Amino acid sequence: MPSRGKPTLSDVARAAGVSTAAASMILRGTPGVSFSEETVRRVTEAASALGYRRPAPASPYDRPVIAIFLPLVTGSYYTFITQAITQQANRHGYDTIVLETHRNLERELRLMHALPRIGVSGVIFTAPPMNAEAAVSMAQTIPTVIINNERDGTPLDTIVIDDLRVGELVADHLLGLGHRTVAFVEISRQWQGISISQRLVGAKARFASCPGAELLVYSRRAPDTLRPGSFIETREQAREIAAECLENERITAFICISDYAAYGVMDELAARGKRIPQDYSVCACDNLFASSLAGVSLTTVDRHPVEIGVKSFELLLQRLIHPSSGEQLPPHITRVEYLSTLIVRDSSGIPRRV
Repeated sequence: MPSRGKPTLSDVARAAGVSTAAASMILRGTPGVSFSEETVRRVTEAASALGYRRPAPASPYDRPVIAIFLPLVTGSYYTFITQAITQQANRHGYDTIVLETHRNLERELRLMHALPRIGVSGVIFTAPPMNAEAAVSMAQTIPTVIINNERDGTPLDTIVIDDLRVGELVADHLLGLGHRTVAFVEISRQWQGISISQRLVGAKARFASCPGAELLVYSRRAPDTLRPGSFIETREQAREIAAECLENERITAFICISDYAAYGVMDELAARGKRIPQDYSVCACDNLFASSLAGVSLTTVDRHPVEIGVKSFELLLQRLIHPSSGEQLPPHITRVEYLSTLIVRDSSGIPRRV
């Protein structure tokens, strides 16, 4: 029998025949923890029958708080998104906290598990969560939006930046200029559980459809993002790749996985006395601020991080103002796709004669 007064979590657990801890995890939607459908049904039905309402956690903050997950704080792309979210949130009376995962699954799950205790109102992932199932489970109790670089079908409100298109834009640009043998400089993060770059997939497809064209892929393993200066190391790795590529006289251009990698390629070309774009064209994929400087003038792709940050908060705000009516998942999913834009600058031109 339930105790007198308001029903407690112990009452729910007793009625469902489970431990209090299990009842708590099920009703909180704790990420990374799974129970059988029968157990979940018994707990939720017991809570409903008893009229149990989970008390809101005490928050140390004066205003409602949005948690922003990002893989690393040293990447300008993510910091632009984070800043845009923070500014938009403040305009609507919300504060933000930034949680860096270092692309580490255990850390991501641990931070997600802590959110109910912190008392956040909503969550935005600036990159796809490493455990999508845990994120979907968490979204049953905390409104969640993700920013994704591919259409993977995760049932959450999503901002999609099509990285396939990013690779296609750069490849089409170089092919249109007449380049036929191009090096793709990749700093791979597959060892961190990240799938093959969609930028590379898109560029490969374009070159495969052009007779006589070839895309030569040169890859290095990305440095550990827990180490300081990882982007400096990325630049050095790309510089090493460029030195290797210069041994192939047929190569006339470089497609770099990131602007940071492009800076390394450009450094090596300058050290060898090679002119850009007269001897080699260089293109990349991020449109970082430094890429627009006169001494760099890098042809690259703008993925519109500020607009994406603003829109991701607007999607979340819809959930905060109009929460779903007690269903485990939102009644509908919203997906907004942003089309990246090629920014042509001085680093790309017609190929030299081979």
